[in-house]
Amino acid sequence: MGVKLKNDQTSWQKCSRYSNRQQAKLSISGFKGLAHYQGDLEEFLPYLILGQFTHVGKGCVFGLGEYGLSWK
Repeated sequence: MGVKLKNDQTSWQKCSRYSNRQQAKLSISGFKGLAHYQGDLEEFLPYLILGQFTHVGKGCVFGLGEYGLSWK
């Protein structure tokens, strides 16, 4: 059995910020919400755990890309 998306409660959030260096408004939109996965995540677990601390994506320096893991 592979990994399957069991429940998706995410939505696309449009956000923007102003860059003084570029003198322009920039989009920093992305997904927000909860997603529940089911299956054998053992292969991905070290990367998922590390990502909780390092964050992911190009907007991580602005506090974006944060996520948390929980098990049932």
